[in-house]
Amino acid sequence: YPNNPLFAMSHAEALLLSGRYAEARQQVQRLKQIPNKLVPVAVQVFDGMLHEQADKDDRAATDAYQAALKLPVNNPYTKEYHAMAY
Repeated sequence: YPNNPLFAMSHAEALLLSGRYAEARQQVQRLKQIPNKLVPVAVQVFDGMLHEQADKDDRAATDAYQAALKLPVNNPYTKEYHAMAY
């Protein structure tokens, strides 16, 4: 499972939504190492969430969310990340 991008994205999202930011930050770093076209939009959104919620850095969060919105989505797998970025 650790190299499965869908599982890794779901795991990172669950950690973020439960407020486990230190673990989420580690999971996002692992996601960045997975060479898959589904991952970049999720990574940008998760970075935005970390900046916003853990670091309280609204400017960096806005930049990450804007970067996520510029990336293409895969409707069955990543469209919810555009919604999260908005």
